[in-house]
Amino acid sequence: LSGPEGLQIVTGGAELHSLATVPDSARMGIVRQLEEWESSLDLLVIDAGTGGHDVARQFAAAAGQIVVVGTPEATAIADAYATIKRLSVSRESRLI
Repeated sequence: LSGPEGLQIVTGGAELHSLATVPDSARMGIVRQLEEWESSLDLLVIDAGTGGHDVARQFAAAAGQIVVVGTPEATAIADAYATIKRLSVSRESRLI
């Protein structure tokens, strides 16, 4: 979708978990395609949910930076904390 000021939006981030049934080679192909696409963009943001599933971790592993966003709700804080812990164990990149 085209957004304001030249913003390009790819919807469907909430459905990343459905990629869990796709072979690893196909998921890595998607990551490679996103990396190629990213070279023509100023910024690429992927909403990967709570980061608890393998697909979200694969996308996080390919990211240059990871931003964890939450709300002041207790369950959201717990999810954000768990995500940071999971990703920091398996990730060399800096968490923001």
